[in-house]
Amino acid sequence: MCSGIVAGVMALGLLCEEEELKLKRILFLLRVQNRFGSLDCCTLSALGADCSGVLEEIGEILQEVIEE
Repeated sequence: MCSGIVAGVMALGLLCEEEELKLKRILFLLRVQNRFGSLDCCTLSALGADCSGVLEEIGEILQEVIEE
């Protein structure tokens, strides 16, 4: 799994209350999956040579989920 996704799940665990955590975690993972078609590091890294663009988009998805 992409380390950016793992970090996003960890951030949600630190920022969200227990009752909303499961929903936000599922939303985050589904949105990343829908956007990139995968959660796998090798697949995602093929989209950007240095991964910075992928990580930036993952961060944007995470921010959207946190703000909801």
